[in-house]
Amino acid sequence: MSGANGSRKKTRLVSHSSEEEVSDSDDLELKDEPEVEVTGSRQTQKPMELHDSGTIARVEVVNFMCHKYLKVDFGPKMNFVIGHNGSGKSAILTAITIALGAKANSTNRGKNLSSLIREGANAAEVTVRITNKGPDAFRHEIYGDFIQVERKIMKDGIGGYKIKNASGKTISTKRDELTAICDHMSIQVDNPLIVLSQDNARQFLNSSSPQDKYKLFMRGTQLAQLFEDYNVVRESMDTAKATIERKKQYLPDLYKKAKETERRYKEILETREIESKIDDLNNELVWAQIINKEKEVENARKDVTLAQKQIDATKEKIAVSNNKIGRFIEEIQEVQVQIDNFRNNNKPNLEEKRKLATEKISQETRVHELQADIREINEYFKQSKNRLKRCEQNLAAEMAKLESNNQSKRDAITEKIKELDESKHTKLKKKEALQSEIIELERRQQDAQEQKNEVEQKLSAASHQRDELKKRIINLRAQKEDKMRAYGQSMPEVLKDIEAETRWKMGKPVGPFGAYITLNYPEYADVLELVLNRQMISFVVQCFEDKALLSRILQRRRMDQTPIVIAKRDLFDYSEGEPDEKYLTILRALTFKDEWVKRQLIISSNIEQTLLMSDRAEADKVMYNRPWNIKKCYTSKGHSVGAKQGMRTDALPKMGGPSRFKTDVEPEIRKAETQFKEICETGRRLKEEYQKYDDAERILRGKVNACRNAIYQTDNEVRQVNNEIQRLKDSIKEDEPVNIAAFEQEKEELERERKVYVKQFTEVNSDLQAVQDALDRINQRLGELNGDENQQREKLRSFQEEIQKIEEMKLKEMQNKNALQERLDQRITRLESFRNVVLQLEKTCEEWKRQAQDEYPERVETKLTPQELQRKIEHLEVLREEKEKAVGGSLEEVEKEAKDALMAWSEAKSTLSSMEVLLHNLKKTLDERMVRWDNFRMYMSLSAMGHFTYYMHKRGDSGQLRFYHEKERLEIRVATGDQFRKGGSRKKDSKSLSGGEKSFSQISLLLSLWHGIASPILCLDEFDVYMDAVNRKQSMKMMLDSASENSSQYILITPQEASNMQPGPLVTIHRLADPERRQ
Repeated sequence: MSGANGSRKKTRLVSHSSEEEVSDSDDLELKDEPEVEVTGSRQTQKPMELHDSGTIARVEVVNFMCHKYLKVDFGPKMNFVIGHNGSGKSAILTAITIALGAKANSTNRGKNLSSLIREGANAAEVTVRITNKGPDAFRHEIYGDFIQVERKIMKDGIGGYKIKNASGKTISTKRDELTAICDHMSIQVDNPLIVLSQDNARQFLNSSSPQDKYKLFMRGTQLAQLFEDYNVVRESMDTAKATIERKKQYLPDLYKKAKETERRYKEILETREIESKIDDLNNELVWAQIINKEKEVENARKDVTLAQKQIDATKEKIAVSNNKIGRFIEEIQEVQVQIDNFRNNNKPNLEEKRKLATEKISQETRVHELQADIREINEYFKQSKNRLKRCEQNLAAEMAKLESNNQSKRDAITEKIKELDESKHTKLKKKEALQSEIIELERRQQDAQEQKNEVEQKLSAASHQRDELKKRIINLRAQKEDKMRAYGQSMPEVLKDIEAETRWKMGKPVGPFGAYITLNYPEYADVLELVLNRQMISFVVQCFEDKALLSRILQRRRMDQTPIVIAKRDLFDYSEGEPDEKYLTILRALTFKDEWVKRQLIISSNIEQTLLMSDRAEADKVMYNRPWNIKKCYTSKGHSVGAKQGMRTDALPKMGGPSRFKTDVEPEIRKAETQFKEICETGRRLKEEYQKYDDAERILRGKVNACRNAIYQTDNEVRQVNNEIQRLKDSIKEDEPVNIAAFEQEKEELERERKVYVKQFTEVNSDLQAVQDALDRINQRLGELNGDENQQREKLRSFQEEIQKIEEMKLKEMQNKNALQERLDQRITRLESFRNVVLQLEKTCEEWKRQAQDEYPERVETKLTPQELQRKIEHLEVLREEKEKAVGGSLEEVEKEAKDALMAWSEAKSTLSSMEVLLHNLKKTLDERMVRWDNFRMYMSLSAMGHFTYYMHKRGDSGQLRFYHEKERLEIRVATGDQFRKGGSRKKDSKSLSGGEKSFSQISLLLSLWHGIASPILCLDEFDVYMDAVNRKQSMKMMLDSASENSSQYILITPQEASNMQPGPLVTIHRLADPERRQ
């Protein structure tokens, strides 16, 4: 506890009369009243000092005591709170003390906090805003210019603190933080001189005894607390002194024991030579064991080297097998290119076939016509032959006829024959027109058939594409719901089965590989889908048992085509196989979540040596120069550049499955749905087109059949007309008169007719033969064309057989590769086992060496075996035990016992000596502190006495404080103005004074004691309760004068009016209205 603030002005001090009693001098000259007031005015004219931190800026209460809500803003210096009795003035002071950590009973307003809650409410809240500016601010960077302390009080007694910064943010809720703030700002709410409550003020002013005043002085200046602390220190020192004296008694025994153990230790040192020999042999034994272990390490390393050579040889064979497989694939691609070129260069001559077919139909029609003519000539020839025969018969018969026929009947028959001839010519023209129409209709029918076939092929392709798109949409939607379905429809179920399975021998399988891969360059997504393809859905396990278990799971989920790789978890270094960093490889384009998956793709697909480029020309240029560690190159457009056989650029086939590198499949779904709608519309249009050509072909076929039926009908009609004409002619001859000459002439005509028919038959038969020859040539040419097509099909079959043969060789080589791979996996497993053995042996060897370095750092080369060395050590240990028995313990035990005894004696002696020195220093320090405490009490007493006399002189009275420190009494002696002016020496005790005189003298005492207290706030409740107007005015003025001498903030509570006080920047007056109280 320090004295008055450095900023306070010095006051006059008077000397004390004796050590036991300190009082003012009787012959002290006093100035008259006007001079006092002038002095006061001179002091108040000086600018008042203000505290930048620690003062109360605002008090706000809710449901506290008699107030439902009250907020009071205080000024930085003098604050008067006035109001009638019961207006709740004292609640403000109570709120300050409660908010700053005081207990309820210290306020004399209640036994507990819940009694401070306003009647009818369940909780109360008190908030105090403390200034926090200037160089002495508390953690200004956190709290700002104000610190708000908020305390909540609940009916059930539960409450708490919230300490907020200037912006209202809660910084802490701990009581320790509030204590730190109050300690930093020297706020002492429990100090009765700093916060003098109403009850304490009345007691202080009315009925306090000298003992009470002295206790108040000691507590207010904290001298009592300091004295109690010094007493606690003194008691602790007395306890420590007694402890030291008690422990000193044990020192001789400790010294005696140390000397005894030292004697035994010297006797057992004679066994040191044997110990040294045993230690040397132990050193030799340790290094002998290490040397044997080093030999085991060397043999294990040889096994690793041999296994590595076998692995390298197997890898070379696998590489050769991969090269063969690559060559087979390239040969298949080359044969496929030959097939495509052959098909492009040997397309069937459809136009020539169509023309030959048309010509064939025409020639066949001509053949039919000529054959019909021949049949007709034969029919006519037969008829002519029959007529000749009848003519000859009639010639003989008519010789006897004498009567003549009717001429009119003959004319009618002749007219009828003429009409039939005209009808016959019309029907023959109709037949020719029908034959020409058949040729045109058959040509159009063939065109319609070809167009229908072409549309049918397009329709089939569209149907297939539609089905593929539908399947793709289903897969993409399933992939959207679960991205694992991109690796197979049942892949999520497979992964669940893998998680549920507990029989894995070497750990759960890792896969599918694609789930552990992220593509950093989206433009290469399509080409990497093709290049990695089945690798994306692969799994990897570490043993054949796990492979068999995984295969059963895949078969159960109908995904048995999923590749399974068997490989040990070897995270080998692949950096030596990578090309220059300027090249983008598949490995560098991908991010792997699992390093094991990365190694498998490096082994199977050489992703660290496969180049990715966007420009095809640039890729050709790079691959032409054959960069180091680059085997393949692919472009973003899907081209494979630079095969092993030479510089080639091939287009990769398009990928039809789901995209596994794209995380957002929604655009793919929309694109597939759009394509599906387009292909459905194309299919609908093609169906309509197909139906149109089919209908046209059917109609044309019907028309051709109708024309042929019409020709057949026409032939029948012509034949019937010819028969009718012949019959009519015969009837004419029967009716006309017959004579020998007529019949002979008819006979001659019939014979000529027969010759004509024979000639016509010859000519028509010759034409028929020519047409037959032309038709044979057409058939021959068609046969040649068909033969060419058969040859093309045969050639294509030979290509397919060649591909099949290469495929068989590739399959055989892949089987060989798989066998090599299994052998490689087995050898890698064995290598890993050898390496583990080497690591274990090396670890054991290094651990032995490390342990040996601690006790036997010098390596010893020995020819003896560890067993021989052990026997020698055991022999020496027997000798050492015999000597130790004679002494009564081992060297280590006796040495440890001696060290412990000496150390115990030395530490006890040193500790006691240190304690005595410390105790001496503490006693010296405490004595010095007590001297300082006495001086400080004297100074504080002198200060209070001088200021009390000074304040009493201001009223024209003589006042004296008498401190009896031994009796713990503080007495007040006052001579009123009349007595003082008359020169009387008798002074009254405070109890014999009037109410106003007593109040004024007590206020003077309180102001005197305040000069010895350093606090940013000083609170006083109802200090003027017993004062009249004159005393109150003088007290107020004296308080203002006193306030100008320090920087503290004053909060004064009075029930009186403050009409004589003028509010200003340093004087704030708060008038409280009567609060509403519940009945």
